[in-house]
Amino acid sequence: MNFNEYERNKRPDYKAFAEAIATILDAAIKADPAYRLQQIQRREKNPISLKAKLAKFGVAESDKIEDEVKDLAACRVIFYTNADVKRFLLSDILRNNFTIDRDRTKVHHPVPGTESEGRFFISDNIVVQLNEQRAAAPEYAKFLAMRCEIQVQTTLNHAWSEMEHDVYKIKPVAGFGKDLLEGIRTRFNKVMREMLIPAGYEFQKIVDDYNRLASGRELFDKGALKVLADCKDNNERHELLERFKTYVLPHLDDAAGAHAEIRDALVVAVQAARRTKTSTISTPWGDLPGKSAEDVVELATNILNHLRYVSLDAAEATFDTLSELYLGAATDKEAEHILKSVKSLASHNFEVWNAGGPVIQDMLVRRIKGWDGATLEALRPVALTVLHQVLRPESTGTSATYKAVTLITANVVPSDALTRIRAASIDLLEQLFRTALDDVERRKVKQALLDATRFPQRGGAESALRLTILENSSRVARFFTSVATTLSHELLQTLEESFLWLYRHTRRPADAPAEDPPIAAARSAFVDAILAFRDRINANRDFVVYKTLVGFESVFPPEWEGDSMDFQAEEVYRNARISELVADVNAANADAWLETMQRCASTKSNDLATFPPFGRFIEELARTKPEIVESYLDRLGEDLAAFLPAMLRGMEGTPRWSCAKQRVDQWLTQRCYLSQILWYQRFTDKIDVALFKRALGLAIEDGNDRAVMNAAEICAARSDVIPREEIGSIFASAIGYFKAKNNTNWSNAIWAYFGNGSLPASLTEEQIDLVLSALVPRRSIDTSAEWVLAPIAKHHPKKIIDFFGERLKQRDDYAVADHYEGVPFSFTRLLPHLAATGEYLLTQCRAWHRERPERFEYRGGRLLSVVFPEFTPELESHLKEMLATDGAGAARFVVDVLAGYRGSPATHELYKLIVDAVSDEDKVLGSVEVALISTGVVSGEFGMVEAYQRKKNEFQPWLTDSRPRVRTYAEAHDRMLDRMIAAEQRRSEEDLEARKREYEDDTEKPGGQ
Repeated sequence: MNFNEYERNKRPDYKAFAEAIATILDAAIKADPAYRLQQIQRREKNPISLKAKLAKFGVAESDKIEDEVKDLAACRVIFYTNADVKRFLLSDILRNNFTIDRDRTKVHHPVPGTESEGRFFISDNIVVQLNEQRAAAPEYAKFLAMRCEIQVQTTLNHAWSEMEHDVYKIKPVAGFGKDLLEGIRTRFNKVMREMLIPAGYEFQKIVDDYNRLASGRELFDKGALKVLADCKDNNERHELLERFKTYVLPHLDDAAGAHAEIRDALVVAVQAARRTKTSTISTPWGDLPGKSAEDVVELATNILNHLRYVSLDAAEATFDTLSELYLGAATDKEAEHILKSVKSLASHNFEVWNAGGPVIQDMLVRRIKGWDGATLEALRPVALTVLHQVLRPESTGTSATYKAVTLITANVVPSDALTRIRAASIDLLEQLFRTALDDVERRKVKQALLDATRFPQRGGAESALRLTILENSSRVARFFTSVATTLSHELLQTLEESFLWLYRHTRRPADAPAEDPPIAAARSAFVDAILAFRDRINANRDFVVYKTLVGFESVFPPEWEGDSMDFQAEEVYRNARISELVADVNAANADAWLETMQRCASTKSNDLATFPPFGRFIEELARTKPEIVESYLDRLGEDLAAFLPAMLRGMEGTPRWSCAKQRVDQWLTQRCYLSQILWYQRFTDKIDVALFKRALGLAIEDGNDRAVMNAAEICAARSDVIPREEIGSIFASAIGYFKAKNNTNWSNAIWAYFGNGSLPASLTEEQIDLVLSALVPRRSIDTSAEWVLAPIAKHHPKKIIDFFGERLKQRDDYAVADHYEGVPFSFTRLLPHLAATGEYLLTQCRAWHRERPERFEYRGGRLLSVVFPEFTPELESHLKEMLATDGAGAARFVVDVLAGYRGSPATHELYKLIVDAVSDEDKVLGSVEVALISTGVVSGEFGMVEAYQRKKNEFQPWLTDSRPRVRTYAEAHDRMLDRMIAAEQRRSEEDLEARKREYEDDTEKPGGQ
């Protein structure tokens, strides 16, 4: 169709087409009452305007003007707010009724740094055709293949656009009106920039606030909280609470007056939730985990948090409610949610302190003091949580603007009230410590009591506050001194370390400036109290022996006299004391020493640094007094038996070794102490291979995991002394045992030694395959597993590739436990070995791709991007060769490989080859597009805009490529990036402006209630 045909014959058809499009849009939009539609305008292109546009484009003589001009028919959909525009664009209205011409669609929005920066025409211009279903209707048949441009704007943008259209009709004439016309255009743009765009955001804020108010009013009028107990399940109950929190809670005019009603309703809701079984949430895509009573408790306590400070009475009632809820907690998770709210209530809130000082802490301590003994015991965790917070010396809070959050920490203000509250808190903690049933509870109370000795972390405490803390500290030290004789050695050991730290930080050097006499006196009193505690506990010889033999927190006399000892000095001192203790053991006191040793061995610890000194003591005792240790062998007890390896190691070479060896043989016959016998081989000078193999065989028969684990570690750590012809089969026996049990923890035992000795080189290929297959079930290839794999990869890198192939198959098995990670996110030791197998890796990856192409990007593709974190020329060469050989047949695989490189410029040449090789309908082009716009992590308010602009800049060489298909693709892709940049700029501006209006201005506001 040329211009003349349009003007004479086709213009009425385009008018009718525009009317039809407008009618369809009007009906679809009005079907949803949530839209605020102002009007829909429609028009066909005026011939005068069309002729000018064709001339401007240089296509006045074109026979296909419908391809040159996209708005021969046009509609403008005008909404009142930005949100309505966004909602319409995200809806299915356009997609359900039309076929969208993405390539000709354009987003108009000024983007800084681009040619659109000074253009304030803001609109989404979508070019559409009737879809097949609508075009098939008789009344629409004549519109087949016709296009219409739909402009979507707000009322304000529409008003500006209409006026702008008139203003720009005025063309400058030489010698007349140039300055005035330029002034008009400048002012016109200023109106848009400084008035209309901000007004659009203001209108949106008003509408958003109104919607929140309307939603809250609906719930408020219905008395939503009253029906919480009657909800059919916890899913409905949780949803109702969530809506109440979002829409009602922030807008209550009298939150203090409503507190009691809300609180009672929340208690009822929690009680009902605890009686209700969890129900799944049904969706069209399958069932989702339902909301549990724990979820309801978390949300209910969160609502209480919002109201906790509306009045002092409300704070007290909130505490009582949380205490009540805690007593009924059915799970640890419920209790955790409640204690979190208790902590929030009891903390020194900066805003509350500014308003009323420690009124909340005073109330809470008084409430706890009012409990009887049974209540205090039942609510022990609640009381401890409160008292922990009360004794902290800082208040905290937050304030925020639309662009920043400020974290506030300030010292609490000293006062008589604070002194009284802290003293009462210490009273309660002393009571809780005395009534604690075990060391676990005592340690919790101990930590709270030590909080009373803490100074503000940032210093600057006023004299009165320092005096209060020093006096409290002295009291705490005196209390622990008074109960020291009743405490376990383990607890005394940690207390002495804590008080040593306090001693060093409290005493002042002789040349320190003088301080106020009351503070100096309090400081001196605290130092004296610490030294009194030290002297009391160290007068107990049993404790001194214990701390010499056990633990890494032990404090020795030289540390009180100067600075802390370095590790080597402490070891020298400790070893000297250990030798003294060994010398003290004799036949007369041997039984007493056995009891001491059993007491030391009974210490419960999972820290490897706890027992080495004790092991040294036992080994030295066995070496110097083997007859005494031999007398112990039949009465060790379970705990002390764990140190049998040190006894055997010490007795080697002594006159009593033959008897000890007979005892070992007897234990093997009885299948006793298999783990200890094997562990003894870990440290002996010469491994007894026959004994080792016999003990391992028995351990495998008995299913003794610990013993077999010891054997595996010995093979790795002592490969230098185990015969090469024996070590492979011994190690394989241990690994085969764990493989049969699907247990991969053996790698944790051997990783540090496996690559340092001869074990990897001693393994046959069959044994290596066994090791690798035994690691396939491991949930993730962490550091320890990688250290096991690396020595194998050094000589057998292809086996490691195949190993990961097996893990990828395992990952595809839905029966595998959750969180199974087939390939780690990065390699360290494996990387150089695997990177040298690029061609083999690609060959294997292509085979995996044929099996499960839909998962390749997250399986084999992931392995490739980990082995080659940067796209290398070698990798590019291999992939180009595939494309050259198989062309479009290899395109899908190559694109899936490249997906891991997020459209890096290094991959662009391969993408060009693919674009040039495949047909326009090939779905692989969609994957190319996704990769080319992939950004990775972005940051900042306009992070996506900047990322897309960077992508556009990287893409520019495509536009001048010598291949026509590549250029055609590039032009369409470049237009798409322009649309994405403009859309992201608008979204980012809207989010930023909405945040500004949420805070009203740039004034910081408190983050707490």
